[in-house]
Amino acid sequence: MNIVLVPGLFAKNWTLQSLREKLESLGYSCFGSGFWVNCLIAGEYESLVRTLRRVGPAVVIGHSAGGLLAVRAAQEHPDLVLKVIGLGSAVTGIVRCPVPYFESRSLEGTLFPVSGPDEIKMFRGTFHALLPTTEEVQNWVVEKIEA
Repeated sequence: MNIVLVPGLFAKNWTLQSLREKLESLGYSCFGSGFWVNCLIAGEYESLVRTLRRVGPAVVIGHSAGGLLAVRAAQEHPDLVLKVIGLGSAVTGIVRCPVPYFESRSLEGTLFPVSGPDEIKMFRGTFHALLPTTEEVQNWVVEKIEA
C-alpha cells in the first residue's frame, strides 16, 4: 500500500521521518509530499496532487497544515486518496470527506473543534509538534491504515 506523508506548516518532509521508518519497516511504500517545505502559498497542494498522480491511490497522512492539504486532496481527488489520517490537522468546523478520515488531536487540538472525521482520537499527553513522533500515535496510525 502506498502512503504519502505531508508535513505541517513551515516543516519539511524529514519531520515525519520516524513515522516513515516505522511504516516502511511494516512493508508500506512511503513517499514524500512532493515539495520541500510547507508554507501553503508556493504550490504545495498542486505538488501533492502531482505526487498522488505519480504514485497512484494512497493513504495520505498529514501533520497540522499537511492534514488540511490531505483533506482537500481527498475532497477534490477521491480517486487518488484511499484514506486521510490527520495528525493535529489544521481543520475546524464541519469537514466532509468522501473517503475514510481519521483525526488525532493533542491537548492543544481541543481548541479547534472539528466534526466529520470517522474518528477523532485525543492524545492529551502529547504536544502538537510531537504527534508524528510518539509511539502511541504511530501505533494508532498503523491501526487506521489497516482499518
